[in-house]
Amino acid sequence: MAHFKFILVVLFAGIAVSSKAQTQADFPGDWNVTKVVVPDKTGQVSPDEIKKIENLFLQTQFHFKTDGIFVIDSPQKVLQFKKSNWVYNDKDKALVITGTDMTNKEGQLLKLFVKTDGGKWSFTIDEAMIQLDVEKVVKK
Repeated sequence: MAHFKFILVVLFAGIAVSSKAQTQADFPGDWNVTKVVVPDKTGQVSPDEIKKIENLFLQTQFHFKTDGIFVIDSPQKVLQFKKSNWVYNDKDKALVITGTDMTNKEGQLLKLFVKTDGGKWSFTIDEAMIQLDVEKVVKK
């Protein structure tokens, strides 16, 4: 039994060392949406609505500035903010965007759960649980 526990400890330690945890420093830059996954809610969302959501987010770009400013480029006005800031919450593994939206609502505007797997990134929108596969724009 002790041998089994030792093997488990070594295995999990190896996984922890080989996996890269996200930090606030990973996010500054511009991020393009490459794929949109809308959860299947047993027919609650029509195929036409799903297509509209996909098209909307495929035209969206997130800008995380090093000074904490957040900007979103989107054809949808509700996703544009007058003033917003971002911070990475390590406990929740989420990007939290706060500020003022276009209707003058203040507070938390958006929460994106972050996941990385093999160098591929995704942001999942908290309330809608829409998964956005994203990639950071590499400037030349």
